[in-house]
Amino acid sequence: MSPRFRSTMELLDYCLWSRDKEIGRLHGFLLDENSWQLKYLLVKAENCTYRQSVLVPTRSIESISENDRRVSVNQTGRGL
Repeated sequence: MSPRFRSTMELLDYCLWSRDKEIGRLHGFLLDENSWQLKYLLVKAENCTYRQSVLVPTRSIESISENDRRVSVNQTGRGL
């Protein structure tokens, strides 16, 4: 199998990074039930003042690093 293909389950708990900071940890996925396309990443975001879940569009993914267990997106943290 091509190294470009991987199970989404392998990506759970990867760190999600925007251009300027860590957003949180990948917790799940939302897909379009008609097309079966992954549309959003469900991310658990935390800092010292709040804890929340945010949806990040899959179209914003820039890269996925298996070695660093990191997903990078092309948005700033304020845009999420």
